[in-house]
Amino acid sequence: MSTAKPQKVLTASYPKSGATWFRFLAYGIEKGWALDSRSVKKHNPETGKDTHWPQLAGEGERSFVKTHMPFWDSNFAAQEADAIILLVRNPFDCMMSRLSHNRLHGVDISEDPKIRRFFASFVESAHMKQHEIRPDRLDGGWTNHYESWRDAENLSGPVSLIRFEDLVKDSVGTLERLNADLGLGWQPLEIQRGALFGSKQWMSAIESHEVASQIPGMFYSPIRAEAFEAHGGRFVGGKRNVSDYEIFMKHVLKDFLKTFEEPCRRLGYDLEAIIQRKFEAVQKSQ
Repeated sequence: MSTAKPQKVLTASYPKSGATWFRFLAYGIEKGWALDSRSVKKHNPETGKDTHWPQLAGEGERSFVKTHMPFWDSNFAAQEADAIILLVRNPFDCMMSRLSHNRLHGVDISEDPKIRRFFASFVESAHMKQHEIRPDRLDGGWTNHYESWRDAENLSGPVSLIRFEDLVKDSVGTLERLNADLGLGWQPLEIQRGALFGSKQWMSAIESHEVASQIPGMFYSPIRAEAFEAHGGRFVGGKRNVSDYEIFMKHVLKDFLKTFEEPCRRLGYDLEAIIQRKFEAVQKSQ
């Protein structure tokens, strides 16, 4: 087995699993302070159905690429990667974050029937492949996405699974494990620097500056700026509405647990406890 340090690292995650944050962490480790989101995006771009690995880094530099696609045998980005990071987050938080994300982009999901339909659609699509939901959706359902990468075969490099929740609880420790799993060659001080320079607080500061100054990057768009000004809508650390949680608990909880509890248990999640804690925290905050 080769002992060379990976140069092409693919981060695979379902949408709203923390991949943007991980891009900032990786940039902090490899480059240092990110003064704007464009630098991070250039260092760690996103790929969709591209058939070749993007040639972005300078000679001898490591390149990171983010994808929300599930795995399939003709996934050239996965086949060409020297190492793969599978970043997972519990489906409840993915769903709630996606609801906020859609609203931030101007999608009207504001009344009980629409909110309930959004939740039901997330549950019903859990095992669906991307083209079975919509032709323009690359990610498919949460369970299908996770299992496609878990069961992927004939990859050209090692795979490390990390949980978003572990990154939140212990960024340095989780990055150290990732470093050991993939042989990235990061030094302890570089990892500590990445956890500091790539923090969510710094991401939030960059978002506020770029939206207020209308600077193109990961965070600014006219629609996002309008939401930011009108009700404080944010990409980083957006607030949750207690009414959304009440609708979920009343109408969707049973089906949600039935659908997601088993794959979550395999990932070490107590899904029912997670949902209850989140609901109580949102109640206290409003």
